[in-house]
Parts: sequence; structure tokens; C-alpha cells
Amino acid sequence: VAYTHARYEDYDFAGGSFSGNRPPNVPRIVANAGMSYRFPAATPVEVGASVRHVGDRFNTDANTVKMLAYTVADAYAAVDVRRMRLTFRVRNLTDEKYAIWGDPFYPDQILLGAPRSYEISALLKF
Repeated sequence: VAYTHARYEDYDFAGGSFSGNRPPNVPRIVANAGMSYRFPAATPVEVGASVRHVGDRFNTDANTVKMLAYTVADAYAAVDVRRMRLTFRVRNLTDEKYAIWGDPFYPDQILLGAPRSYEISALLKF
């Protein structure tokens, strides 16, 4: 868990002041947690999951456009066979729609996080 109290201290300009405002794309709270368990067997199987939370953030120096907080969970299962590890992973289990970043110079545009996705990977050891 991380808590940030970022603020502009002295941000004055001809048209006004952003002093005291939070910089763009900086959440107050970010939290991550994960766990995994490896079942002992002749062919070991491992399962795991992780969750991350990112708090509300602003998209402008004026703090007028807010990107809402989001929480995303991922899960995986892996099996070790000889010198190979096969993994099946699901990212964004709940198919959450969320903004991961916004450019303060284009406050009406945001970068969306990836939708639910599936992947299979093979790791070969030699």
C-alpha cells in the first residue's frame, strides 16, 4: 500500500494559480496484493491471483477532470512438465472499464486499461 500527498507548492502563472492542487495522474492511494500456492505433486501445479487498486486521480493541473478509482484482479494456473512450464493467465477478471492515464494537455482524452484478456505461455528451460 502506498499513500501519496503530492501537491503543487508554488505554481503561479499569469492566469491564476494551481498551488495546492494535486499533479495530474497521481492517486492518493495505490495498493497491490497477491498470493500463490504450489501443490506438491509429481507434476507440480501452481495457482495464483493478484489484485491492484488505484485511487482517484486528476487529469488536469486545475484538478477539474477526475479519473475514477479502479480495482483490477488477475489470476493464473501453471503446470511444470519436464523442462517446460505452461501457464494460463486471465487479466482483468471482472472486465473492469477504467482509465489508466490521461494527458493534461488533452483533458478530453484518456488511455483506457486493457479489457479482460487471456494468455497462454510456455517457458522452456535448457
